[in-house]
Amino acid sequence: MSSGRKKTEENAETCIALLDPDRQYLVDNIFHQELTEDRKTQLSEAKRYHAQYLSDAKKKEFWEFFGVTDGQDWNVIKDTIRGVHLAYIREHSLDEFTRSQRIPNEHLARIFDAISTQKIFEEVSVRPKPFDAYAYWLLLNHLEGIRKTKPSKSRE
Repeated sequence: MSSGRKKTEENAETCIALLDPDRQYLVDNIFHQELTEDRKTQLSEAKRYHAQYLSDAKKKEFWEFFGVTDGQDWNVIKDTIRGVHLAYIREHSLDEFTRSQRIPNEHLARIFDAISTQKIFEEVSVRPKPFDAYAYWLLLNHLEGIRKTKPSKSRE
């Protein structure tokens, strides 16, 4: 394994290790849930809200939406999103999602549910609603910069 690839793998493992609740909890309780009709409706509403109100939002606006006051908190949020994404695709033996691909609703619902359980979103001062719409922006923001995303030292 090349040193660059090894470093990327180490970075990925670091992000997954930051998850709270951890990867095993997500696998056991969220990553294999069925997509119910109610959840489909919620997801559709979240996508609509995202398209109407959040699709053009910038990072600094999201700092305000979540009550983030410094870059360290933002790095924890970014690393958490990356950790959920990587843990999910590894559990399902999928390639990394990209921003340009359509992610099936079943996968999106599970990823959003996993994101919403993460402790960091209880710790930030504001939890915007509908949370799924904001989680969608965070996921798309992560996918946009997937090649550049590196874990921060925020929780080590």
